[in-house]
Amino acid sequence: MYTSIEKAPSYAPQLPDITKAKKNIVGKVRQLLTVALGREFMELSTRYKVYGLYFCLSLIALFAWDESRIWPNLLNLLNFANAARLANKTAKKSSAQRLG
Repeated sequence: MYTSIEKAPSYAPQLPDITKAKKNIVGKVRQLLTVALGREFMELSTRYKVYGLYFCLSLIALFAWDESRIWPNLLNLLNFANAARLANKTAKKSSAQRLG
């Protein structure tokens, strides 16, 4: 029996405070991405990062060229042209920000 001064021990599991570990992991991931992708890419907004990744995926799809049918190849080429247009727009915006 416990007196009014003593408290009963809690048997509920105590979860560790993970906020510090979470910040540390996020910092390490950001540092790794900066090394892998470059400082310029990491400074871009999320919209322009998506444009860059879309360009990379379109370029990969362009290498999956099938010579048996022409229409899917033309659609793939148009997709790559659109991705190149967006990537060019991103490059112009980021270079303008650096200069001005």
